[in-house]
Parts: sequence; structure tokens; C-alpha cells
Amino acid sequence: MVRLRTLTVMVVVAVAIGTSCSGGGSETSQSSPSTSSPATTVPATSTQPPTTTAAPTTTVDPIALAGEKYIEFVKPSNCMIGLIQILEADIIGDDGFYEREWPKVLEQIVPAYKTLADDTVTFVEKLVSYDWPDEVQSDVDALVTELVQWAGWYAGLGAATSFDSWNAAIEAQIPAETGAATIVRAKLGLPSNINNDENFCEGIL
Repeated sequence: MVRLRTLTVMVVVAVAIGTSCSGGGSETSQSSPSTSSPATTVPATSTQPPTTTAAPTTTVDPIALAGEKYIEFVKPSNCMIGLIQILEADIIGDDGFYEREWPKVLEQIVPAYKTLADDTVTFVEKLVSYDWPDEVQSDVDALVTELVQWAGWYAGLGAATSFDSWNAAIEAQIPAETGAATIVRAKLGLPSNINNDENFCEGIL
């Protein structure tokens, strides 16, 4: 908002009448009384900058932000693992499956492992590219090392084309569990397991 001010200027004009001389006679002078012009009011404007209020500063907790990113990154692979567990329970069960049941495994479970391998690779790439807080960086590095091995194992199952090649992939060296994921989650203030609460895996499970 601009506030107007008035500036009063008094203008005074003095008029002086010069002296006149008469030849050889006495010198007389006459002056006219000074006159003043009426006061004149001249409006003037004064521009003042608008008053601004500084926006409140917010501090983002890097651990909380990293936790949100971790959940975002892990979601596809974590939910695909859940889907595979459901499929295996339905098709393979606890005792495995016979060769005559291979077509069903090839149709449903093998593609799921291929997707899981791809999702795990993507998960690794996102873990590597994110700038993690110092207190969790080494644990993320350990998790990446473990996940690379798991991605290879999943890829072997996802590439099976026969009953025998499936069995060979199953019998391949399974990566060692280092517990890195549990440590990362604990340091980021996340639950030990990320499940399907609140439709976390909607569209996958």
C-alpha cells in the first residue's frame, strides 16, 4: 500500500521598486510594500516498499527422507517376492513339483523370477545413485553387494527353459544372508519387514 503525504511549499515573492533621482533636487525614494503570494499546497507521493514476511524455514530430517526413498526403491522387488511366494505355495508347495507339472511352473513362476531379477537390478541402481546419510552408507554398500548376487540367482531361475534347467538353477549357490537389509531398515527407522500394509503392493499382489 502506498501512503500519500502532502508537502506544503510557501512561495514568497518580494517585489522591490528601485530608487529614482530628480535633477538638483532633493532625493526622494519610494518603495512599495512587499507582497506575499498565497501558500500553495503541492501533493507529493512517497513510495514505500511493501512489507514482506519471511517464509518459515523447515528442516528436513535426512534420515526420514532416506527412509522414504528406501521404501520407494524397494517396493517393486519386495512385492514381487511376495507374489512369488504365493505362486510357489500354490503350484510347488513344500515338497516341490513333478516334471509333469513343469508347464505350469514355466508359465507362471519362471516369468515372475525374471521380473524379480530385473527389479532387483533396478533396486541396486537406485541404491547406488542415491546420496545416503553417512551413518547408513556402509550398510547400504553391503546390501548392494548382497543384492547383486541375489539378482544373478533370480536371473538363473528366470531363464529356465526346462525341468532340468530349473533344477540346475535351484541348486546353484544361494547368496549368503548378511542381514544388511535389516540393519539399513533399523538405521532408517523402518520396520524390519516391509509388507502389504496399507496396500503397499497394490497392483502387484
